[in-house]
Amino acid sequence: MTKKRKIMLTCGAAALIGFILWTIAVLTLDRAPVGPLDSSVGFSRINSAVHTALGVSEGWYDLSEILGFALLAIAAGFALCGGIQLIRRRSFRQVDPHLYLLAALYAALGLVYVGFEMVVINFRPILIDGVLEAAYPSSHTMLALCIAASAAIRLSSVLPKTPGRIAAAGLALVGIFTVIARLLSGMHWLSDIVGAVLISAALVFFYAAADLELSARLHENEKE
Repeated sequence: MTKKRKIMLTCGAAALIGFILWTIAVLTLDRAPVGPLDSSVGFSRINSAVHTALGVSEGWYDLSEILGFALLAIAAGFALCGGIQLIRRRSFRQVDPHLYLLAALYAALGLVYVGFEMVVINFRPILIDGVLEAAYPSSHTMLALCIAASAAIRLSSVLPKTPGRIAAAGLALVGIFTVIARLLSGMHWLSDIVGAVLISAALVFFYAAADLELSARLHENEKE
């Protein structure tokens, strides 16, 4: 195992532990019925203060939605590449393994989303069409960070050095700005965003470690 991969795994484990501890804290610390319909919220004083200060903004919400769809289009682009390779090469084994790794990351992201839809930690600070919706962790934030970061890793590996760095930097900015827009939209409590950042970091670091391992193995096979 390379030193870089060990660092990625260590960071991923640290982020995962941080997410678990943060989730426990949200469930137990300073919970109070400060949400819509008297829904209970962890870190109620901090969350309420931030939400009151920022308010609700349709403009920031719309922007976060647009950026989110743009990132989904990037994920769909990778899926399309895999589909084209499958059609041309007529074998699942001939499809770039890195695309399967991306699919595994997206599947893990989906499982986290479904899991926290079933086990609700916090509800949104506002009603959506008069209904309370699960808000923790922010699915939009997870989507933005996981897709942007994984796409940056993949593109920086397949593109020439300078274009790869430009693409990675651009994706990083889009991911970060999407998260900021989501917070400013007022659709989530601050704790929802923090939780999403932590679990996204865990998923991305584990993905990066797996990507390094896969690339190393493929390189060794090419030598043989």
